[in-house]
Amino acid sequence: MKQTPEWSLDTGEVLLWQGRPAPRCYVFSHWFRSLLGCLLFLAASFWTILGWQLLQAGELPFWVVLLPCVITLGAFLVGPCALIYRRWRWEGIFYLLTTRRLLIRSGRSRLLTFDLEQYEGVQKKTYGEHLASLKLCFSQDRSVILECLEHPELLVETLPSKRL
Repeated sequence: MKQTPEWSLDTGEVLLWQGRPAPRCYVFSHWFRSLLGCLLFLAASFWTILGWQLLQAGELPFWVVLLPCVITLGAFLVGPCALIYRRWRWEGIFYLLTTRRLLIRSGRSRLLTFDLEQYEGVQKKTYGEHLASLKLCFSQDRSVILECLEHPELLVETLPSKRL
């Protein structure tokens, strides 16, 4: 049974909005890099298998086979592994806006807090009619990106009325 994270709100602090990234948007937001990584992984895997066969036949020295192995590993990390990692990471991401703070939980123990008194504005990157990422800017050159929010207008309407 999945549970939402427990938040410790201060006395008198009221919850205004809560959310999390849309799963498909979050996982596939870097789809082009992952696609290239998957294609390179397949090509490098074929090259590695061919190299091992040539090594066993005595046609190639051992060090020549190491290059496709390294490329295969790197392509696996950039392609399929990155998709699996982002899906795993999505499970622990939660956003919470109160009357005083913006709280972001990313992972089991990592909690970021932003004071709304230092809030300066918002920038929006739209992916669809009701899907966008928001970059919230705070004083002292601090900013945070809330990725792939469904109905981001609900959060924007709740924020103090400052825009960049």
